[in-house]
Amino acid sequence: MTGAYIIAAPVFAQQKDAAAPQGTTTSPAKEGRTAASSVVQHSEQPYKAALGIKFLWGISATGKFFVKDNAAFEAIVHYDGMSGLGTALNLTALYEYHGSFAVPGLRWYLGGGASLGYIKLKGFEDSELDSSSFSYGVDGVAGLEYKIDKLPIAISVDWQPGYTLNSGGGFASKSGGFGVKYTF
Repeated sequence: MTGAYIIAAPVFAQQKDAAAPQGTTTSPAKEGRTAASSVVQHSEQPYKAALGIKFLWGISATGKFFVKDNAAFEAIVHYDGMSGLGTALNLTALYEYHGSFAVPGLRWYLGGGASLGYIKLKGFEDSELDSSSFSYGVDGVAGLEYKIDKLPIAISVDWQPGYTLNSGGGFASKSGGFGVKYTF
């Protein structure tokens, strides 16, 4: 562990000292813990790489590889059947920054990257609306991940908003989901 990021004013914990007489507590300086340092700390990654699935809006195959203790690349291949209106296939590459909480194995992550997509819409009974298009854009990600201790499993939940730069363009918030990964 390289240190803590102080993000709030210190709040010292008080704890009875075994060597102190009854009814006294340790001094804040002796205890040396702050609420901020027990909440957010920088730590080593709990695994080096992972493969898994993510689901909520369609289904995704994911692969993540840490390049530093707190930095990873993630590739996502996403398929969405669009409730029978057509199909969408997207490929996303993200760079993620990871931080940790006081709970062992629980980490937050933020990042960004790029995406490529293909969509094929089906026509409706009374019209000829069949169409297909390719798209590209920028994506962000914000999430939480928990690596289960003594098992090669990590579970996650995240939100992955994006902005399509062509094909009509625009903001899309319907991506992300719940994930399960096998870790190496």
